[in-house]
Amino acid sequence: MKRKELDIIAKKLTAKFDTFCWLGVRATDALPFQRFFSKYSAVVLNNSLELSSLIDAGWQINTYEKLINRRKEWYSGELDLLVPLVNKTYISQHSMFVPFASTAQNYDLRNKFTQVLSISPELRMSLEKKPNVRLLENVGSFRKNKIIVGFPNDFTYSTIRNHLGGKFVAQQILSIAGNGTFLIENVEDWTTFQQSHLFEEITFSRFIDGPVGSVTAVVGDSWVVLGPITRQVVHVKELANHWATYSGNIFYSSSWHVNSIKVIESLRAICKQIQSRGYRGIINFNVLLEGPFLTDINPRFMGHFRFFEDYMKMSDQVSFAALHLLSFYPNSFNLKDYDIDCGNHNMSLMVMHLLDLQPRIVKPSANFGIYREIKGSIEPASNTFLMTNVNSDNFAILDPVPLPLSVVDAGSELCRIVMSSTAMEDGSNELSPRARRILGHVRNALI
Repeated sequence: MKRKELDIIAKKLTAKFDTFCWLGVRATDALPFQRFFSKYSAVVLNNSLELSSLIDAGWQINTYEKLINRRKEWYSGELDLLVPLVNKTYISQHSMFVPFASTAQNYDLRNKFTQVLSISPELRMSLEKKPNVRLLENVGSFRKNKIIVGFPNDFTYSTIRNHLGGKFVAQQILSIAGNGTFLIENVEDWTTFQQSHLFEEITFSRFIDGPVGSVTAVVGDSWVVLGPITRQVVHVKELANHWATYSGNIFYSSSWHVNSIKVIESLRAICKQIQSRGYRGIINFNVLLEGPFLTDINPRFMGHFRFFEDYMKMSDQVSFAALHLLSFYPNSFNLKDYDIDCGNHNMSLMVMHLLDLQPRIVKPSANFGIYREIKGSIEPASNTFLMTNVNSDNFAILDPVPLPLSVVDAGSELCRIVMSSTAMEDGSNELSPRARRILGHVRNALI
């Protein structure tokens, strides 16, 4: 029997259990996830957006009262105090509706993971200097039904730069996948930014230069799947629809960084620690590749996830949305009864390989490289990128696969332009001239 919609899987799961697969997601990231989870997953909301706003926007959440009534059973607020409930783990931070966000880095960097990834004192200091400030004018302005009073005029570019120790990034509270995040390099940038963003609550942090990689992972009861290391393009003004956009969006690069193996091995060790403490589900890591240095742990869905999922489909690899569900309900149904078609690939074979741990031959993909099994170690591929299963640790390592240039992350105006420019009028795979020009900049930035 074929199930082409993940919603059908979710409906079957939630009809069978009183508990749900909890979806940790920031409010600003929420709408893209209707595509994957629709009304069958409860959403733990960030308090920056009211529940009613999401319901009005199309979410149907009928478990709100259950969540309120049971909050004392599962809410902890700290990464090291995860509370399991009916063999599930529910996660929150700051208040009962806020999932983990990038501030989880403070705990991780100071305590548990310093022996796994190098943390330089300078990097740690810069990451901890992330104050919330409000901009400039000493007047009040109504926003989100409350008055926000800005700092006086002596809170200047020099004040912030001196405090943070160099170039800095200004991020709007409601931001997503690079949208609403701006790099301030000089006083001219600051002046323009100030004029455009008066009265807004802004987070400032030091700009950390160097190649940045992101890794998406899913943690199950006895298995972990690590996605490919994807490269972030930072500060490419030619690509931006705004003079100072910090292009934090993820573009998928098929290049293998010299530290890629080190990064994956380190993140495997971190995933083991997190798994041993009861964490289940999606988790994202941001890493400075040149260290490598750990900069962020985001135990939630990220703004770029829907396009990451598209990437995995097109490269004939496993659906992370489905893996997230399976991490909460590993024994809820027999995967062998289903051919879960999530696009251009059959996901069930890979997941069964993970869950039952039986030796299995995985057929090569016709268009996107090959699959290979590597036991006990990780090897970079030579010009071909592999999906590997490390049986000794129950880890699957999904390595990058060369991809058509039309597949880029969205979130900024640039990416929306690219995605809208790639419509294939005659059924061919040719990009429009406009998309080709933009993606030329992207390729140059990745070299």
